[in-house]
Amino acid sequence: MHSGFPVTINSTQFYNANQRTNRANRYAPLKIRNQSTNQWFGNDPSAASCLNNTATNPNAVSVGTGANPVWVSNNNGTCAYGEELSTGFGTSRVGSQRAPSFKNFDMAASKQFAITEGSNLEFRADFFNLLNTVSLGPPDQSVSDSNFGQITNTNSTERQIQLALKYTF
Repeated sequence: MHSGFPVTINSTQFYNANQRTNRANRYAPLKIRNQSTNQWFGNDPSAASCLNNTATNPNAVSVGTGANPVWVSNNNGTCAYGEELSTGFGTSRVGSQRAPSFKNFDMAASKQFAITEGSNLEFRADFFNLLNTVSLGPPDQSVSDSNFGQITNTNSTERQIQLALKYTF
């Protein structure tokens, strides 16, 4: 059992420095309200992404026209994170948010029975994820994606039971 792993909010825009993921820009603190698997970062206006798109973000400012405009601003004043701008690297911290916690309870039990003086029979039962607890995977971390903040997988497996019988002589 442990608390959630750190999550770095990233952006798929523009720079790819040292073959690492691009970090998004951080504009304000993220207020997490009404958290769910569909909205892990909540439904507060700060959880919405500021995109480099004047159709969805009227505050986005670009210089130049054509296929590759230079984006210089995308902060709408309410979002916590926005796409990386073409004028510099993203400003979000590494590990600034947390993924869901991981819970797993395993157990083993064994009993040895003496059959004769030199022979034994051992029974063993192993239980993996005994309580069948679901541990959710990390949320989508890219502010550029339409499913930003959604959890679509799990980190835990279903309950598994393993039985063993061993005869020694």
